[in-house]
Amino acid sequence: MELKGEGFTRVAEEGQRVTKGEVVLKVDLALLEEKAKSTLSPLVISNMDEISQLTKLTGTVTAGESPVLRVEKQAFWGPRSNASRYVGPS
Repeated sequence: MELKGEGFTRVAEEGQRVTKGEVVLKVDLALLEEKAKSTLSPLVISNMDEISQLTKLTGTVTAGESPVLRVEKQAFWGPRSNASRYVGPS
């Protein structure tokens, strides 16, 4: 918050449909390491009313490859509902 967005570049536009692995945000980690109190970033899910379950995945991870969170959306319509979504590349 103190950096007012400095170090972050939004790639995807609001409302844009994205696919798995598509870049939505770029982070200048070197700048954040220099200026921020911490490089930890919160994950904000703005549509929690549509989410049935969040599962934090554990174990050894590889940057850019390993999912870290499984997000399950509530079933609303049809057989494709309630599919798991992963946060992070997979």
